[in-house]
Amino acid sequence: MHGEAESAFLAFRERGRARDLARVFDLVAQELLLVAGHLARGGVEAEELVQQTFLAALERRASWDAERPLVPWLLGILVRLARGERRRVAKERERGGGSLDALTSEGTDPARQAEDAELATALAGAVAALPEAYREVLSLRLVHGREAVEIAHALGRPLET
Repeated sequence: MHGEAESAFLAFRERGRARDLARVFDLVAQELLLVAGHLARGGVEAEELVQQTFLAALERRASWDAERPLVPWLLGILVRLARGERRRVAKERERGGGSLDALTSEGTDPARQAEDAELATALAGAVAALPEAYREVLSLRLVHGREAVEIAHALGRPLET
């Protein structure tokens, strides 16, 4: 699957066609969204993080080494963006008179961040190995927090499945 993503991104980089980039998005966005869901505070923030990742990839497309897999490069961008957002939030708290306890709480502890990133990467790899039908369901449940009824409705499937 990822060989196709690399080919599409390379085609986009060489020709600048939006449909090549759209193909890359179709192939890898769900995997990136799973990781973003663990790094961000919510589903909407995770979606924004994926969008920012693709925007950064557009801007840095010349720096991607076509001899290397595309998804790890994109995940690196995603993690750096998430880390930058955490720093920005921490600085805001600091300027707002936040206490040291507030700065070291949820999401700002480096060890916790490393654990979260490792878990997110392992989970993304495991989910990527699943058939497409299962990936869709897991993405809606784990990343977006949807309930079974909402997932069935969104995918046009009976609730029993």
